[in-house]
Amino acid sequence: MNATLSLQFFFDSVMEESLVISLINNISKLGFESLSFNVENSVGFIQTDVYEQGYRQGFLMTWPKDKDVGVSGEELAVRIANSFSVRVLMELGPGHHDWILVRPGEGPEKVAPNYLDDGVEVAQTVVLP
Repeated sequence: MNATLSLQFFFDSVMEESLVISLINNISKLGFESLSFNVENSVGFIQTDVYEQGYRQGFLMTWPKDKDVGVSGEELAVRIANSFSVRVLMELGPGHHDWILVRPGEGPEKVAPNYLDDGVEVAQTVVLP
């Protein structure tokens, strides 16, 4: 089994999957696709989910560990938030307990998540020293 890396984003509204994936592909060095949006020569995969509670849509990006995405998760979150005027909640990576929230026109702020039965929301903003 090949080792993979991943990033997980949650959006406060449901967005057109193909538009978000196209933006990600324009920003990153890799091609990503999903079950409903095929991209020729893609290297990464995006799984999407819609939730009943909290943030309405999730995108889980995975790609081979030996490939460079060419952009940080934080930068992707900022670009998505600004391009689609949506709030983006992002887990900083598997095994991390750090989350950030990006509002359109603002930089990332550290937050604590609240896990719901079918979704996730921001529990509180974390004050940075």
